[in-house]
Amino acid sequence: MEEEDFLTPTDVKRFVYCPKIIYISRVLHLEERTTDYMEFGREKHDKSIIAPLIASLKASRVLEDVEMESQRLKMRGKIDYIIVTKFNEYVPAEIKWAEASQSVKRDHALQMATYSLLIEENFNTVVKRGAVYYLRSKNICVLSISEDLKKEAKSIIKKISEIIDNELEPEVKVIKSRCMNCGFKNYCLTF
Repeated sequence: MEEEDFLTPTDVKRFVYCPKIIYISRVLHLEERTTDYMEFGREKHDKSIIAPLIASLKASRVLEDVEMESQRLKMRGKIDYIIVTKFNEYVPAEIKWAEASQSVKRDHALQMATYSLLIEENFNTVVKRGAVYYLRSKNICVLSISEDLKKEAKSIIKKISEIIDNELEPEVKVIKSRCMNCGFKNYCLTF
């Protein structure tokens, strides 16, 4: 299978944020302009950032920059951390250069659900929760990863594949404030 045939958890996050991003990046093959957030996101994060989470989950080990693949889902991704608790629970954890209130943003929640699907297949386990550390607000948010959230992630994966396979530009109605910081806005007629 070709590298470009695989989807990523980032594709799921982008679709939830705005489906047109999938069309622009995967059908038109246009590159996102690099933002400060992206540059920071590419930097290696020190594990000490999530030390409170590691302690609260009573981790027995922490796996970093884990690359995973699913032939079944046609999905490939690399997660920042997988925290394995002393009870052998696998908890995906991502670091985001964003602000959040007390809960995980919807696009990030579905990205985490997608990582959970990859973890379940690659480690033969069931993922029940995940964590996102929002650097700008210094807030760790733990989310429940339900079967419904995983089903929704699978549904989104299917929709993304349809956009790519059929080269269909999706109709979107997004809040214009989202467009302001979008790295694809220069290519988008919605803006």
